[in-house]
Amino acid sequence: MVIDVHDAIKSEDLHKKVSEKLHVKYLSNSAQELDEVKGNFIGDNTRPFGVMTMKINGQVKNIHFLIATGSPKTYICREVLDSFKLTIPNSNETFTTTLNKRKILANVTPGGFYFSDLNILGTDYLCQYKAQLFKDFEQGHFAIKFDNNYSGINTTQDKLY
Repeated sequence: MVIDVHDAIKSEDLHKKVSEKLHVKYLSNSAQELDEVKGNFIGDNTRPFGVMTMKINGQVKNIHFLIATGSPKTYICREVLDSFKLTIPNSNETFTTTLNKRKILANVTPGGFYFSDLNILGTDYLCQYKAQLFKDFEQGHFAIKFDNNYSGINTTQDKLY
């Protein structure tokens, strides 16, 4: 799958190409909430996309997030809110949601930007829950762990250059 570095990733990409790469259908219902975040690097510029569960009013869905360590906030796009039948009239207004069993204040992804169809996992969530991000560029995937859950991950480095 190739997504041009200059092209914005749109809703159609999340439903098709990104869902295929992550092996989870975007906005599908989930029987249970996830704990850790697993994902793949997508496209020529290796954007990290991961699968998370979002819970609102007892309903749980699989949501694809761009993991954006440059974003101080977490954003949820309107398509996701619509799928939960949740209306947030003002895009500057924050709302509470649960992502992977953890509550967070999120904002609506602003319209008119290149990322308006995306869900952005920002550093607010990662810092609040003391997340650890493990990247494997050779294999093209990553994981985010919480609560010091290191099972199966080598966190040591032989050399630093």
